[in-house]
Amino acid sequence: MIHPTSRVLVADLREHVGESVSISGWVNTLRLQSKIQFVVVRDHTGMAQVTHKRGGAGDVVEAELERLTTESAVRITGRVVDNPIVKLGGLEIIPESVEILNLAETPLPIDEHTGLEQRLDWRFLDVRRRFPAQLLFAVQTTLEQGMREYAYAQGCTEMHTPKLMGTASESGAEVFKLGYFDRDAYLAQSPQFFKQMAIAAGIDKVFEIGPVFRAEPSFTSRHATEFTGVDVELAWISDVEDVMAFEERMLAHALAKVADAHGEAIQEAFGVDVTVPSRRSRESPWPKPRTSSAPGAGTPKAARRTWTRRGNAGSPPTSSERRGMSSSSSLTTRPVSGPSTTCVRSDGPTSRAASTCCGRGWRSPRVPSVSTGTTSCSSRPPRRT
Repeated sequence: MIHPTSRVLVADLREHVGESVSISGWVNTLRLQSKIQFVVVRDHTGMAQVTHKRGGAGDVVEAELERLTTESAVRITGRVVDNPIVKLGGLEIIPESVEILNLAETPLPIDEHTGLEQRLDWRFLDVRRRFPAQLLFAVQTTLEQGMREYAYAQGCTEMHTPKLMGTASESGAEVFKLGYFDRDAYLAQSPQFFKQMAIAAGIDKVFEIGPVFRAEPSFTSRHATEFTGVDVELAWISDVEDVMAFEERMLAHALAKVADAHGEAIQEAFGVDVTVPSRRSRESPWPKPRTSSAPGAGTPKAARRTWTRRGNAGSPPTSSERRGMSSSSSLTTRPVSGPSTTCVRSDGPTSRAASTCCGRGWRSPRVPSVSTGTTSCSSRPPRRT
């Protein structure tokens, strides 16, 4: 069916007062009185009232409106008029034609009193009827857009790495194994290998926003079995502080976009203010480790660094402890010795993985590669609680 009138969103109706427009959406409420029919139509931008005075026998619009049920999909064409009595923006639509695209069955399987399990069984309908649920997807979209904007502005190249791999990307103990025709394949735990290959290929800055799979037993709502990860790899950096500054500014830019686009809606729906953190200086608030020159195996002198926490020499500090560290805190540094967690990296330009495997991931490294001069970390990250 050809529609000569293009669709207008409910939020834009004010710009079309006095004009004939077509709106499409879902029937939110119905009030079918003896002389007048009222229908509230909802799209993703808002709600509009449709008002029709019954015409009696032969009134096609009246007959179609009488057939409607809540959550039916409709397309209504009519004239937009001012009516200060109407609470929905002071506007209403006088219908000229009504097209029922999909008639909903009654009664609906869920309502505002339905429990979570039943709502999840009808997830599409639950999301459609609840604005806060839709807001989550809108915020996610804006947040990713902000991250990409910042990364592009910094000259980064976006990657889309394979998620089916012939070997485990980090550790065979925590991967999902599946059949791939006549051989085994694994779901990617991380794009780390491909990012490092890109750096070695001369692409100085790369990032990816994509799914990550970890075969870790999860019993919480914040599990790590499947999640969307943001991965960044930077070449020719001085140290971990360069990467931390990049990530902090990326998050600040993305959160600022969320606050501008959805701040009021988030406050209204969840009672939470979106706060954009201020950028700190490049100087770290926690003391830097001592660096000593120690010959590496077949490599130039390697810079070895270690953090040790008093009372538990082999355990690295948690993220919360690092945020509160100062020169007078219980965190101290010492030359490499004993069972302490040690990070080894080669001299010269390094990528993020070489400088941050211990500084941010707190993982134990392997010996630097003789041929490439890069450093890799052990695959298993510390278990977080």
